[in-house]
Amino acid sequence: MRRIIFAVYELKDLGKFPGSDHNALTWKLLEKCVYESTERSFYDYSKADFESIRRELQSINWNELFSGSSVELGCLLFKDYQELL
Repeated sequence: MRRIIFAVYELKDLGKFPGSDHNALTWKLLEKCVYESTERSFYDYSKADFESIRRELQSINWNELFSGSSVELGCLLFKDYQELL
């Protein structure tokens, strides 16, 4: 949920707090609540072929792939390989 405040109205100064230089204030807010729905994909991992995935991951020379790469590039390369599986 995200709140969007449109206006402050009926602002009232109730006077100073006893023994203080601060004033008490009250006000009302005109606001609208916006609900945003998100679509999410859920994977059924019970149907995955883990042996094939494991074999594919073991066939990649990760040291050679990441050698000389920045962390950012390494993350992108890993993500690309992961999506291919």
